[in-house]
Amino acid sequence: AESKIAGKKKRLSTLREHSSQDKSQKTAATSTGGAPPRSSKRSKDTEDNAPPAKKEKKTKGGGSSKGLAAQASRQPPLPSEPPGGGGCLICKQDDDHSNLLLCEGCDTEIHTYCLDPPLDSVPDDDWFCGKCDSRMKKDRKALEKIIKTVPGEMRSRFGEVCWSKSGERAHWWPAMIFDPRSFLQNKEVVELSKRNLGKRYLVFYFENQDAFAAVPDGWIMKWQEGVDKEYDKGRAVRNASQNRKQQFQQALDAARMAMLGEG
Repeated sequence: AESKIAGKKKRLSTLREHSSQDKSQKTAATSTGGAPPRSSKRSKDTEDNAPPAKKEKKTKGGGSSKGLAAQASRQPPLPSEPPGGGGCLICKQDDDHSNLLLCEGCDTEIHTYCLDPPLDSVPDDDWFCGKCDSRMKKDRKALEKIIKTVPGEMRSRFGEVCWSKSGERAHWWPAMIFDPRSFLQNKEVVELSKRNLGKRYLVFYFENQDAFAAVPDGWIMKWQEGVDKEYDKGRAVRNASQNRKQQFQQALDAARMAMLGEG
């Protein structure tokens, strides 16, 4: 793992050196008045179980960049692998970050004006590159085919806030039974869903490092049943660390907000 990280850092360094040399050779470069600092890329999921907190898509310059599948069709075909050093896939320049879109599915970067046809401004919805858009359409069809075979009782619980645990001896935690079609941008969640739809419940755990899981019926509890057991008062984590208790309270607040949204 360390050798892979070292290799990746070396490739990033080389790509940035080449980019710097290319820029120095341009005599008519457009001045942007100083590019804003680059925002860090989204990190990979760090755990096997949990919900992705809903986040606003960012351009490198910090501007809102939510783009929809409809926008994905407005860009040229992509190579099999995006460049690892960052920057626009089309013009190869790592500049004008306020107009540099990041794909929600794979982190491919393209300037709004480098798309074909170009965009006049940063889109309001989540933006996906053509490659991810194509994959998501295929995954949606595959999931919908499987969902038709899922018992109606399980389908009817999509979006239900509940209590769940990720292991026999784990804490009962505020969670939601999710519809996998809501997470098409996450390939790992899609594959988890394909393997378990109709067999186990698909849940994510609020405020728990974006953890997703497929759990048996016995690891799911109706919200009111958990309240009757005083899980909402911290009974489930009474022997946990102080940090874990604070995290539980945050999860509890998020679950209540989600239920208000349902209403």
